[in-house]
Amino acid sequence: VAGVTGVIARNGAVIAAPLLLLLFTVPALRPPGSKLVCRLGGVAPLQALLLIGLAVEADPLARFLARPTVQAIGAASYPLYLLHYLAHSLWGPGSSDASTMLFWPFLVVLAHAALHAIQLPFASEPRFILTLRLALAALAA
Repeated sequence: VAGVTGVIARNGAVIAAPLLLLLFTVPALRPPGSKLVCRLGGVAPLQALLLIGLAVEADPLARFLARPTVQAIGAASYPLYLLHYLAHSLWGPGSSDASTMLFWPFLVVLAHAALHAIQLPFASEPRFILTLRLALAALAA
């Protein structure tokens, strides 16, 4: 049992992530009342397995997500989210396939520029940090 538990813990994210993906994307696999089941913790064992796997550094998915390239994309995900609609409207919806292939690298570069020019400088600004602390204290009170 200890060997099986270790294998599951070391590969928890690799086991749970595809199962959760299938569960949420394939309608035939969804249990009846799937929204209620999810809200009542019906998928909690798979979610726990995913978190355990990500917490263990030996898990292949955790190692992949720890790569510097993936970390850089993750750091730029918020600017990417904020800028994708604006960039798409500027790029033009009727663009050719070749032009569309260039859109995503353009968007990633734009998001990284926004990350380093706007988000990181403001996040390290002492006034911003003080304002954030005051806002969190007001919410906690």
